Amino acid sequence: MSPIDPFPPQHPVLACVAAIEVAARELVDAPAWGLPDADLRAAVEGLEAARRRQDAALLSLMRELDSRGAAVEVGAADTAAWLRHRLGMAPGAARARVRLAAASGPGDELEPVRAALSDAEITVEHGAVIERALGRLPSTVSVEDRGRGRDLLLEQARSLSSYLCK
Repeated sequence: MSPIDPFPPQHPVLACVAAIEVAARELVDAPAWGLPDADLRAAVEGLEAARRRQDAALLSLMRELDSRGAAVEVGAADTAAWLRHRLGMAPGAARARVRLAAASGPGDELEPVRAALSDAEITVEHGAVIERALGRLPSTVSVEDRGRGRDLLLEQARSLSSYLCK
């Protein structure tokens, strides 16, 4: 295994991760000074969109990791603890990601949030704000009203900074 190819492409997920890693390493060293301003803006926007899509993919992988108990299998107390230890995530951020991942799978309440993230319409921080807001609703709120609330928050997230959504 070479330093440029950190994951053997045995599985499609690992092949994608390896390709992203190679592209990111190349991009870090690419000289941007020669880009016209419009192309530079387009590159920044495109890279941000790609990061959001990667965040959606990461949520899918985190959901699978958590559902399998794969973090506990290697001695972590839970998936959030593993994320803190292995990836250096802040405790609150790790817990928020695990909650968002768990609630945004196919057929889950926050599936539209993951779809919006995958479409690069929102950030993972927006998704965490929406998850936290819905988590604070009383259990007496109907499924329909929760869905309307989610959709309203998602609509707002598409146009507001995640800082303003808090």
